[in-house]
Amino acid sequence: MNRDIMEEQMGKAGFEFISDTSAHVGNYCAIQTTADTVFAAVLPVPTGNTFTGVSIKEGTPIPGLFTSITLTSGSVIAYKAI
Repeated sequence: MNRDIMEEQMGKAGFEFISDTSAHVGNYCAIQTTADTVFAAVLPVPTGNTFTGVSIKEGTPIPGLFTSITLTSGSVIAYKAI
């Protein structure tokens, strides 16, 4: 997805605040950490590289398409894709 298109779409379909360790399934176009966060599992589209087990600093934007997000710790805003 083109970055300009993704930025324009962010927030237009809403978002999900995630602060627990349950799997959250949906179509997300970006993730924004709201605290230092460690991901237990992230399913990007297309599948491939991931950043599980790594501490991501508070305030970090992570653009991309994601279908599932599971946290080990921290909290994020997951922006729903249009």
